[in-house]
Amino acid sequence: MDTSNKATFTFSKDKKSVEITRHFNAPLPLVWKAWTEAAILDKWWAPKPWKSETRKMLFANEGQRLYCMCGPAGERSWGLITFHDIKPQVGFAITDAFCDESGRVNNDFPSTHWEIRLEEKEGTNLVNVLTSSKEEDMKQLIDMGFQEGYAMALDNLEEWLRGQKT
Repeated sequence: MDTSNKATFTFSKDKKSVEITRHFNAPLPLVWKAWTEAAILDKWWAPKPWKSETRKMLFANEGQRLYCMCGPAGERSWGLITFHDIKPQVGFAITDAFCDESGRVNNDFPSTHWEIRLEEKEGTNLVNVLTSSKEEDMKQLIDMGFQEGYAMALDNLEEWLRGQKT
């Protein structure tokens, strides 16, 4: 894998948000598809050796994705994403929360707001801004391995995108 093209994480001074950037050598419509179709999300969203399994997904404003992160030893961690402000081929926002398998949010864990923007420029540039309501919430996510896990998931996305080229 090309190690020169990795995700960059830049934390805000108040430590409540992080901007994540990554360039993909793929056309924007393909990157958009990878973010907006459940079957494709399941191929890259989880850091290996974990797997992502979507139980249901409606990519529409106020639509949701209920998914499970499945670990190699049978671990199961559920997440609920709610989609907002969809601008096709440009970006969208999500609220991401931990939940149970029925989609009931678990308030013992932080929820986050994401802004996801795509720009076609010699491939596709991805910019995510992830915001939590409190510094402690961001710290909890980082302590749980968010930065490493999300960087690995974006590497999985790069691998999937490369496999789509003919």
